[in-house]
Amino acid sequence: MVKNVRNVNTFQQTAGNYARYGAFYTNTDMMYRCGRLLKIENEENKVTVVFEPHIGDGTAVTSLLRGAGAERHSIVTYAVEINCDTVEKLKQTKISNQEADEEGKVWVDYLLNADTTHGIIMSNAKVDLLYDNPPYGSDGETRFEQVAEETTFKYLKRNGVHVFVIPYYLISDMSDKTYEKFARSYFSRYKPLHIFKFDDEVYKDYKQIVIISRRRDAIGCMLEDFKAWIESVNTLEKIPYLPKVDEEIDERWRVLVSNGGDGVEKFTTLLEIHQFHPPTQLSMNLWCVVSARDWLEMRMRELYIFNEVMLNRLRPQELKIMDRVMRIL
Repeated sequence: MVKNVRNVNTFQQTAGNYARYGAFYTNTDMMYRCGRLLKIENEENKVTVVFEPHIGDGTAVTSLLRGAGAERHSIVTYAVEINCDTVEKLKQTKISNQEADEEGKVWVDYLLNADTTHGIIMSNAKVDLLYDNPPYGSDGETRFEQVAEETTFKYLKRNGVHVFVIPYYLISDMSDKTYEKFARSYFSRYKPLHIFKFDDEVYKDYKQIVIISRRRDAIGCMLEDFKAWIESVNTLEKIPYLPKVDEEIDERWRVLVSNGGDGVEKFTTLLEIHQFHPPTQLSMNLWCVVSARDWLEMRMRELYIFNEVMLNRLRPQELKIMDRVMRIL
């Protein structure tokens, strides 16, 4: 008998709705113009590690990188997407940094079909540039944008660049406690370098702005600094438009590079075990949708997970996750 078990929080329900009904992807012209504000070095034997935790169709982050003047060979892009259909389309349009750039192609080297919040394992502090346009909304206590920036913070290097596309009202209306909670969380983790608003025709749809910041060395900030920042952005008139492609750029922010390789040792879904051969991908978010016992057991047998040798290769965290799943089912 098939038994479906749901144990989800509101963030994952929203992510699931994005997967089911479609997401609203970032305007690529805006991202190209945003990319012009970044400085990416295209040096031999050096790469810039990019992470996109909600990549969608991949066009936004690709436009950002092209706008920054990056060359395909100098970028390694790690990406996560929850929508299975979108992932299949991405597989047809993505190109690696070993391939020549082409019109209509997106820059993705490593792709996971998962929920970034609870569904992946990634090496900490290895990302040079983190671009994110997360799901918007709230569970009544916490904004989903806050969940996103807190989850991905650990992947970014110190002084790594964070490009965050969010609704403007999150930093302009401190009378809403969830907005204030988000703003404090964000400012304590990232040091804003500049904020820009989208063109009026684009802005009217989702009230989007983009914040370019650097990761702080440690979580925390002075209250006076936070209040001063909020004061500086509390009206839309204080925020400039993204510079147009024919405008001079007064200041560009340098993105760090990694010497001799990207340094990312782990990038996997929670239950994907790389030791098995032939390789089998098991992309499953345990807290979003837990599938039927029969299906899970079939997949486990396929992966030889019950093989004693394989069990000995699993990390303690993975064993705990497997045990939790079987208890639930």
